[in-house]
Amino acid sequence: MSSLEQTNMLAYNKASILIRVIASLGLGFIWALAYPTWNITGFAWVAPAGLLAMSAGHKSWQVFGWGFLVSWTHSATSLYWLLNMPHLPAAIAGWLSLSAYVACYPALWAWMVWRLISYYRLQTNPVQPPSAVEWIRSLTFIQAQWMALWGAALWVGLELTVSHLLTGFPWLLIGATQLPWTPLAQAAALGGVYLISFVLVWASVSMGIGVTRMQISRPCPWRWMPDVALPAGVILLLSLYGYQRIQTVESFRPEKTLRVAFIQPAFPQTLIWDSQEDQSRFNDLLSLSEAALQLEPDILLWPEGALPGSIDSFEPLWNLLNQHKTWLCFNATDVDVSTLDSHDPTTFNAAFLMNP
Repeated sequence: MSSLEQTNMLAYNKASILIRVIASLGLGFIWALAYPTWNITGFAWVAPAGLLAMSAGHKSWQVFGWGFLVSWTHSATSLYWLLNMPHLPAAIAGWLSLSAYVACYPALWAWMVWRLISYYRLQTNPVQPPSAVEWIRSLTFIQAQWMALWGAALWVGLELTVSHLLTGFPWLLIGATQLPWTPLAQAAALGGVYLISFVLVWASVSMGIGVTRMQISRPCPWRWMPDVALPAGVILLLSLYGYQRIQTVESFRPEKTLRVAFIQPAFPQTLIWDSQEDQSRFNDLLSLSEAALQLEPDILLWPEGALPGSIDSFEPLWNLLNQHKTWLCFNATDVDVSTLDSHDPTTFNAAFLMNP
């Protein structure tokens, strides 16, 4: 190879890497847009298939690395709110480290799927295995569905892991993006958010397989449909179930209802961490509650972290409830009484219901 050819090849490789980096960052960003506060739920359906496409590579570390770049972009964008904590250096460190930790799981999923594909490619022809694209195009409908179902099962397994390991971080489960799709969200009654994650990833990987089967040299606009038909049918059935469930709840709604007053002062998040602002925040909360109680609700609902830690805050609280004869649901720290005498008592984040 001449020096000119080598120079051109090097320039081509650099351009390819740059394009792939930009595409990976873009995919991670639009994946984040599927979550609050943006709630563009459709982006979640392309994320798993896009993650596989961006992470494709010949070496295991490349597969994990590209998958991590996509996933970290997604998690760092979605967890931006961690930067609202006080002490900016600590907030940045926490944001970077937690984003990186959570991002490991989708990257690990991409690595596992590609390892599975590599294994089956070698089974097809150990001497000269087909390329990944050729192998996917050679799959029968049943084989393709098995691959998609395995991919969905692996994804849910990793979501269960990140939700429970090291106290659990279940903030970015992909099924949670479908909450605005109310009928499908009702499927959580059957299998939790993990069921929604399963069908979403199943459909996404199936769609990716279908797109891979579409050969430009042989245009066929419907080539992808058989691969997507089965998961689409299941999603339709779950949506019909959800719609029926919503209608059933509406038809059996009891005649007697509760009037609930939701109190949301919308304090800046930085004030929650400032102990000097506790009393001021509490006074604002009492003032808003007084205004809401003019409508004679049956129960007041306060936001998380609203009650200051001082016991002095209970007296005005008791006076408020006694005066208006209403119930209150609020959040505070609970403690295991049996551990009070220990050096490190066991505490819990809890909800309390107080009667008048």
